[in-house]
Amino acid sequence: MTAIDWAAILPQWAHDLVAQGILITDSELTIRGWNRWLELHSGECADDLIGRNLLEVYPDLAVRHLDIYYYQALAGQVNLLAQRLHGYLLAMPVSDDQAAYKPMQQSARIGPLLEQGRVVGTITIIEDVTERVVHEAELNHLLTQERMARARSEAVGVRIARLQAVTVALSEALTPAQVAEAVVSHGIAALGAAEGLVVLLTEDGTALEVVSSAGYRPEMLDSWQRIPIDMPVPLVDAVRTSTPILLESQQARDSRYPQLAAFQARETAGALAALPLVVEGRAIGALGLSFADFRRFSADDIAFMLTLAHQCAQAFERAQLYESERAALAMAKEALKTRDMFFSIASHELKTPLTSLLGNAQLLLRRSAREDLLPKREQRAVGVIAEQATRLNKMIAALLDISRIEMGHLSIVRVPMDLCALISRVVSEVQPSLTQHSLHWSRPDEPLIVDGDELRLEQVVQNLLQNAIKYSPAGGAIRIWAERQGNAARLSVADEGIGIPAAALPHLFQRFYRAENVAPQHISGMGIGLYVVKEIVSLHGGTVAVESAADAGSTFTVSLPLHIPTPEDL
Repeated sequence: MTAIDWAAILPQWAHDLVAQGILITDSELTIRGWNRWLELHSGECADDLIGRNLLEVYPDLAVRHLDIYYYQALAGQVNLLAQRLHGYLLAMPVSDDQAAYKPMQQSARIGPLLEQGRVVGTITIIEDVTERVVHEAELNHLLTQERMARARSEAVGVRIARLQAVTVALSEALTPAQVAEAVVSHGIAALGAAEGLVVLLTEDGTALEVVSSAGYRPEMLDSWQRIPIDMPVPLVDAVRTSTPILLESQQARDSRYPQLAAFQARETAGALAALPLVVEGRAIGALGLSFADFRRFSADDIAFMLTLAHQCAQAFERAQLYESERAALAMAKEALKTRDMFFSIASHELKTPLTSLLGNAQLLLRRSAREDLLPKREQRAVGVIAEQATRLNKMIAALLDISRIEMGHLSIVRVPMDLCALISRVVSEVQPSLTQHSLHWSRPDEPLIVDGDELRLEQVVQNLLQNAIKYSPAGGAIRIWAERQGNAARLSVADEGIGIPAAALPHLFQRFYRAENVAPQHISGMGIGLYVVKEIVSLHGGTVAVESAADAGSTFTVSLPLHIPTPEDL
């Protein structure tokens, strides 16, 4: 058998320059090659190792069952030892610091050493992968951090979505019970709580009452429906101190609230959170959450719970204001209803004696004028009585109209009628009484037929004419004209009086409203007429408008739909 030149197998360049460990053994696993890299990293000199058995130098190879790879190599098999599975092949320190010894992380390839096709030993190539392992560890750490950050981001996204859902639910909640139900349901879902409830302070401040709850057994809620404000429990302490109470461990719970131990043994025995509902610096109640197990609340958990409690408190304030406003509105409506009923009853009760008074005064005036029963002075006094009774009668009629409008009892009976004929009749009745004004009536050549209630439309025309006269105290011309415009009949009344300031125009048709420029003129009135005019015109499907300016007169225009002929009209 030819002797093997082991030095020739490991050339000098491989011995000195290769950045890997090269180990050569013969078929008896006697070390025959140990290059410079192995000397540097193992601290063992090649001269001291060559000729010694590998398993004797590194007995842990057998202990770690790595010797089998060498026997397989002698059988012609190549094996790769991965760092992930084996960590290292030969124990070598990463650095010279023995106090901080750490084995070098290695990957190794163990294969047969061949000469002329015959296995004569083994060759092992060892690579230091410590730095790569460190980099991989750092990368894994970064990946783990990235996954955790992504998970936190997703959790934050879920929390934000839940807060948005809470915001929507609370914006739609109109009562304290609806507010509490929305907060409890969303709070339990978002935090994974087993149970939740909302309690509010009673009006006298002596107890907390449950407004809404979820997850609790009915018999338990019966015993906790009303909690005295002096009871030492988390919800009460949260309200009294306006501070969140978080019990994350059994030790924290038992040391602070030992009386809860028996209760918790029957109910959810985990972490507790009691969050005050604070409005303008004062706690009005609390939100309580119970968990199936103890837990450490994260900063995100605490921030979410505080935000949830803050939104809940604000929603309670809105709901209470809404209820107060609704109650005030109901009272106001009832007061208006009572007032309208009073107007109606009082007006009806006043109208009967007033009609009698007015009738007798007018009768006395006629008899006195005919038979000369009274002196001139007394005749004037009776005339004043008749005049003021007439004025009072009109005021009562106006109040009756307002009462009917407000109570929905102002009704009209619409029949085809000639608007021009109605205006002509009203003008002929008003004109003789005018002393300072000239009345000019312009009518179209054709009749203007509308579907109207003649009595109510006469009231409209009379009101507009009387206003034109009253608000022209210096006299002047009053023009009234009618015309057809498309499918509508238009009636306009214009005067040269004091006019209406621009700021008053939007309010002119409101009940009891009077423009500010009437006071200096000492013009009496109640601000009812134009309100009644607008309501009557609206009932006829029409509109009323005004054009005016202070000291420049006014023009009121009423537009009414024309009558549409039916087959019965033909």
